[in-house]
Amino acid sequence: MSQRLHFDPLSSEFLADPYSLYARMRAEDPVHCNAMGSWLLTRHDDVVAVLRDHRFGVHSMAANLRSKGRFLGPGQKLDALADTVGQWLMFDNPPEHTRLRRLVSRSFTTGSVELLRAQVEERVAACLDAARERGELDVIHDLAVPLAVGTISSILGVPAKDRARVLAWTEGLSHIVDPLRSLEEYLAMEQVAEEFMEYFRALFRERRRNPEDDLVSALVAKEKDKGVTEVELLSMCTNLFTAGYKTTVNFIGNGVLALLRNPAQCALLREAPEAVPRAMEELLRYDSPVQLITRLACEEVSLRGRTIPAGSMVFLALGGANRDPEQFANPDRLDLTRTEVRHVAFAPGMHHCLGAMLAQLEGQVAILGLVQRFEDLALRTEGVAMESDVIFRGPRSLPVSFDARTQALRRGRGG
Repeated sequence: MSQRLHFDPLSSEFLADPYSLYARMRAEDPVHCNAMGSWLLTRHDDVVAVLRDHRFGVHSMAANLRSKGRFLGPGQKLDALADTVGQWLMFDNPPEHTRLRRLVSRSFTTGSVELLRAQVEERVAACLDAARERGELDVIHDLAVPLAVGTISSILGVPAKDRARVLAWTEGLSHIVDPLRSLEEYLAMEQVAEEFMEYFRALFRERRRNPEDDLVSALVAKEKDKGVTEVELLSMCTNLFTAGYKTTVNFIGNGVLALLRNPAQCALLREAPEAVPRAMEELLRYDSPVQLITRLACEEVSLRGRTIPAGSMVFLALGGANRDPEQFANPDRLDLTRTEVRHVAFAPGMHHCLGAMLAQLEGQVAILGLVQRFEDLALRTEGVAMESDVIFRGPRSLPVSFDARTQALRRGRGG
C-alpha cells in the first residue's frame, strides 16, 4: 500500500523540489484535501478551470488581518498593513478589482512595455559591464534585483537615491502573499507598511507640486476622480513595486539556473536568438516564478467527484499545472523548441498578472544578454538554496563564473 500523500508547503523537501510531490498528486490525488481542510489542485485543466470560474474568488487580506485583532497585545496593531495590502489587486474581487486595475492597466500593455525596452537593455548592459570589471557575478543580487528595482522605480518615478530604502520595504512586504505567515511576521510587516505608505505619501505631495512624466504623477492626477481615495492610490504603488519586483527576480533566477543545468539548451538559445520569445515561455513553464496561488470557494463546488465546501481555501499549483503530462509532452524536460507552450505561470483569468508583459521583457533581455555576453558561463556551486516561500520560487543567490579575460578579448575584436 502506497504511503498517504501529505501536502506540507513549508517542508524543506517541498521547497527544494515541489515537482516530485506535484507529480504524485496529479496521478494519485489531483483534488487533495489536507487535515486542515485546505485543498490543492495540481492538474492543468483543473487549475485553469478554477482560475476562470466565478464561483472562486480571492480572500480579503484586510479582513484576514483585522480578524487577528483578538490575538494582539497592548500597543500592537495591524492597521497600516491592512490599509496597505488590503486593496492590492491580488486580494480584491470585482467590482473593486476592476475599478482599481483600470487605474494603471494602460501602463502595462504590450505597447507601453515595449517602449521600455531600450532602458531595460541599458540596465542589463550596465550590470554585465560591472560584473566583467569585478570578474564575478551573482545573477540575483548583481543583475535581477537591480534590473527589477530600477525598472519599476523608473515607471513609478522613485528617485535613484531612494531605491535602496524602497527595496528594503519591498522585501519586507513580499511575503504578505503567503497565507501561512505567523502573527509575529505580520507584526514586523506593520512597521514596514507604515514607512512604505508614508514614503509614497511624501512622493505624492512632491508630485502635486511638481508633476513629472511618471506613474505616480498620473495617479496623483486621478485623485480628483470621484470614488478614488488617496489610500487606494498609495496602496497601488506598494502593490506595483512589490509584485513587479519579486516575479521578475524569480523568473531571471530560475531561467538562468535552468539553462546552466541544461547546457545544450543554453547553447541553442545563444545560437538562435530568433527563438527567444518561445524559449522564454518554456522557461516560465519549466520552473515558474510563482508556484502556488490561493482562491476561496465562494460556494460549494464539485470537482472530479470531490466536494469543495463554501469558504474553503484552495491552493492552485501553477508549477504543478505547468508540468502536467496531459498538457505537455515530456514535461520535466527543458525544451526551448517546444511549441504552443500554454503555461499558467501568470495565472490566466480575471486576476491575470498585471505586470506579466514587463516581467517577460525584463527576463528576456536579462537572460539573453547574460548568455550571449558570457559564453563560458557556469554555476559556481551545484547546491543552490531556494527561497523559503510557499508562493514564490527562486534562488536566494546564484553565483556564476566566467572568464573575464576571454570576454574582454572577444569584445576587443568586435565579437
